[in-house]
Amino acid sequence: MKTNKELGGVIDALGKWRFYLGLKEKASKEEIIINVQFIRDHFGDYNVNDIHEAMQTSIAGKLAVDNNHYGNFGPLYISRILNAYKDYKSEILQYCKKQLDKNTPKALTERNPKEELDAMKSFFLRAHKEANDTFYNDYGDVWYNFAKRNGLLTFTKELIDEAKRFGKHKANDEASDGILLKMQYNQRMKKEQREFKERSYSRSFVVNQWLRSIKNPKEFTDGITFSMLQG
Repeated sequence: MKTNKELGGVIDALGKWRFYLGLKEKASKEEIIINVQFIRDHFGDYNVNDIHEAMQTSIAGKLAVDNNHYGNFGPLYISRILNAYKDYKSEILQYCKKQLDKNTPKALTERNPKEELDAMKSFFLRAHKEANDTFYNDYGDVWYNFAKRNGLLTFTKELIDEAKRFGKHKANDEASDGILLKMQYNQRMKKEQREFKERSYSRSFVVNQWLRSIKNPKEFTDGITFSMLQG
């Protein structure tokens, strides 16, 4: 978190996190500074999406950790959740790293197609379950790009319009959530930030509609081949 844009995103995430936990009283400026600085010092490699995902997965009870804040939203609670999230995210990170390294000669010689394919199938089954249970956030457009590249998406006018409306609605929510906290740091959501969030949420909406349309996820994963993973 080195830029004002990233800082604003972290403040947004912490404000929403407090609200989801039922802590409705306004956070003090001291609390904001302490929590933001703690995340900077101890979880500097985490981006805003990581924090949002950690928040959502912990509240949904998907992390192997006690997610009760006991009335204290501070470094102790935040570190407990973010550390537990590391384990939850490891499978995705492993796959993403292989994808990032795939163009280097060394990576090409060391790739294990079966291992990578199995990881992707497992990743899909989890995404499918989340989409049907609640809502799956397709951070990084992983499944959007996969489905589009392999001709698995049908873009009707109705789907496009609905996805755009959803994207605008979610971006507006993020712009308003925690606005008092942002004002204390003189942060504003810039036009390009809003457009990025709208596009990201719109694509996640499309992905969720696609995932929910797949009635037999196991049968679908049986049909995924290694060539379908190539960008």
